[in-house]
Amino acid sequence: MPAYDPEAVRRFYNEYGGREWARFERPLGRVQLHVILKFLERWVPAGGRVLDAGSGPGRFAVWLAVRGCRLTLVDVSDAMLEEARQRLAGVPVEGFHRASYVEMPFLADGGFDAALCLGGSLNYMPDAAARALAELARVVRPGGLVAGSVMSTLGALHRSLHTGWSPADDGMDADDIRQVLRTGTLAPRGRPVTPHAADMMTLAQTEVLLHGAGLEPVAFSATDCLLAVPDARLAALQADPAAWAALLEAEVEACTRNPETGGHLLFAARRPG
Repeated sequence: MPAYDPEAVRRFYNEYGGREWARFERPLGRVQLHVILKFLERWVPAGGRVLDAGSGPGRFAVWLAVRGCRLTLVDVSDAMLEEARQRLAGVPVEGFHRASYVEMPFLADGGFDAALCLGGSLNYMPDAAARALAELARVVRPGGLVAGSVMSTLGALHRSLHTGWSPADDGMDADDIRQVLRTGTLAPRGRPVTPHAADMMTLAQTEVLLHGAGLEPVAFSATDCLLAVPDARLAALQADPAAWAALLEAEVEACTRNPETGGHLLFAARRPG
């Protein structure tokens, strides 16, 4: 298990720049965004005080602001926070903090109705994920919600295969594939196959982490399931609006039933109280 290096994550996302926002503009990204927002709509109260930890460029904060939420953003990347500031211009945000949410001494206990950690930020801190979730649990009120996502071990492979990936694309051999599935690490045998120095997670691992942080899981979902297909196929399906609307409904249902099939695994959990 690699040690969490917040400065390495900061450098990666500072260089990643606008691609983080743009990934939800692609056809599959729009499907994933639809599923995520439906999940948040169900579990995050409109008008509440919400912490967006690992906020990135503010993709979800913008949506939360439209729902009247009072927002605080935390991200380890200067570039991501600056983009979020620009996209939230005119919105009365309570704070922008450049920090890792493993430790947030600048936030009081129990001050939020909900805390989010969407994307794969927990995967970048495998040895610190339990502390990070405990910190999110600390800053929400009793009965408050922690919602987030992790990159899924099985789901990432499922999505990649359905969208046309092959092991040769990343120079992986049979032993690499077995090692990734067994351990979740994207650096099998110490050889990174992606710039993401991350460990993917299973549903069982995620549940253990949530319970360890004193949180009670209430829901899980995938981010993509039926519609994890090549972009050209998605574009063709959208040509029939009525069928496309029905397929999006089916996608949300399928993701709820099969949370480990998507590239990311969504979770919602409550702080007892």
